[in-house]
Amino acid sequence: MATLKPIAPPAGHGLISNAWLVRNGQGEIGLIAPVTGRACQRCDRLRLTADGMLRPCLFSDSEVALKPALRPAINHEMLKALLVAAVGKKPKNLRETTGFGRKMSQIGG
Repeated sequence: MATLKPIAPPAGHGLISNAWLVRNGQGEIGLIAPVTGRACQRCDRLRLTADGMLRPCLFSDSEVALKPALRPAINHEMLKALLVAAVGKKPKNLRETTGFGRKMSQIGG
């Protein structure tokens, strides 16, 4: 049976997960405690869905459509504004989330 050894997250990675090395394995894994909300204020994660929506929080239905800034050609100013808007929509805690309209398989998680 594999055993895990806790490690500090690599530089530049968000501190919302606990990183672990697998003994005699390659790489590392990170675990985020399920739905505790204690990590929300430190969360720096965004999720890009397969259909071009950017979700500022996995547990919220809030999404920002990126396709208008990417097609037919990349509009860098619009893309920057959309990214800033998405980060601005990140909830401070799980009580600020808006629901679960899409299933995890539809989001890509």
